[in-house]
Amino acid sequence: LLYLQKTRFVEPAEAIAEWNRGNLDALVASTQKASGLMRDLRDAALSDLKSTTRKGEQEKGYVLITH
Repeated sequence: LLYLQKTRFVEPAEAIAEWNRGNLDALVASTQKASGLMRDLRDAALSDLKSTTRKGEQEKGYVLITH
């Protein structure tokens, strides 16, 4: 996120509104929340890029959502 110069998180409702206004090109979301977000994001697609899960960690992965 720092590489993208995004230093804060936004609530899902704000992310959906900003996306649908055309103000966002991509979102990073937890795998748990991504499917719920995808229903409300216009022209959204899941990227093949995903975080890796280390052995012994709970499933806390992240996905990249793009246009």
